[in-house]
Amino acid sequence: GVNRVSIESDNNANQVYQSTAGASGYNQYTFRQMGGTIASPTQLGGGYDIGNIIFQGYDGAAMQSVAGIRVRNSATITSASSPADINFETTTAGSVTPTTKMTILSGGNVGIGTTSPSAKLDIAYSTNPTTATPHIILSTGGTVKQAAITAESSTIGGLVFSTGDGTLVDRMTILRTNGNVGIGTTSPGSKLTVIGDIVTSTRVASDTINGYTGGSTPLTILTGGAQNIIIGTNNAERMRITSAGNVGIGT
Repeated sequence: GVNRVSIESDNNANQVYQSTAGASGYNQYTFRQMGGTIASPTQLGGGYDIGNIIFQGYDGAAMQSVAGIRVRNSATITSASSPADINFETTTAGSVTPTTKMTILSGGNVGIGTTSPSAKLDIAYSTNPTTATPHIILSTGGTVKQAAITAESSTIGGLVFSTGDGTLVDRMTILRTNGNVGIGTTSPGSKLTVIGDIVTSTRVASDTINGYTGGSTPLTILTGGAQNIIIGTNNAERMRITSAGNVGIGT
């Protein structure tokens, strides 16, 4: 059977209040589930809905569920262990069946788009995402997107960091196939490919420094002030260009 407590009215806001006072007082709703019967309860096995909160709307003929919160125990309840998961459900447009959108497992892992998160935060897409539909967006509210992080696999195939002022632009890409990092390019052909200027206040250490082969801009090495340019091998200076333009080799 179904036991109901119903509060109904027209053109009013139905509200349930619980009030308490004092340092030791508190308000509480408790949902209980057990095996057997109320008169003869037995130990509860795993996989039962302990408590559900369902939100519904009327479609003109019947009530339809639009969202819900479900708490389900993930293992048999004992005196030493009572693990449970929490599922948050919403109904997608074009459907009347709520589905789980976010899960918090008993161990604390949070899943968005997955009911079995394997990390503290696990975000999953049912289809391959692109930078047009990033995983994480940072914004000032509304549609003004300021930054985004996308684990893309359909076009670029890697981790993409984007920034912008309303319109996101890819700034840095880490390819998943070889780990190459691109700044200003989504297809880095080396461990670090930079399309644009590099400014540093200290040394640049590398086995190879090449100019970008995809453009016409020459490889340019400049100092921002009255500094010398030093070129060396085997961690020793071999050539120096002074701030005045004098070139010394071996001196």
